[in-house]
Amino acid sequence: MTSRWLKDDEDKLIFGKNGKKLRYLFYKKTGYVQTTFDNNWKEDAIKFLEERFPEKVERVQKIRGRPKKEKIEQIEQIEQIEKVERVDKKKVKRKKEKQIKNTAATIDTSDEEEMFDMDGYQVVIEDGKSCYKNKKDWVFDQDGIYIGHYHNGQYINL
Repeated sequence: MTSRWLKDDEDKLIFGKNGKKLRYLFYKKTGYVQTTFDNNWKEDAIKFLEERFPEKVERVQKIRGRPKKEKIEQIEQIEQIEKVERVDKKKVKRKKEKQIKNTAATIDTSDEEEMFDMDGYQVVIEDGKSCYKNKKDWVFDQDGIYIGHYHNGQYINL
């Protein structure tokens, strides 16, 4: 297919209704001809083309410009339907939910509070409670609150 300008017998260009050159498409293999932007073609130009290519002229009406709002909505609906069909074809597999492993945060079997060894502290029992004693002989409860101290080897409670 080649695009050609429409010329008369004297090789002068023929112009359309809007004053622009007329163009047609020529199919080399079949010898058929198509008009481009048929609304711009005058009747005498179409007759001239039909004389040149008898029974091989095809008039094509193409709409130019932006499609109307209704047409855009139809196209969007078709695209949405096609999108849904693509999703339906693809099988969706549900991922297995992760199971929570047995951790200290989830399973607490001890009913008693545990004392932990901390660097610089010694575990002592004062007044029937487990407490921490630091290097300066200060005594703290399990929440880290100061409750007393040792002075000359004797515990002094506040």
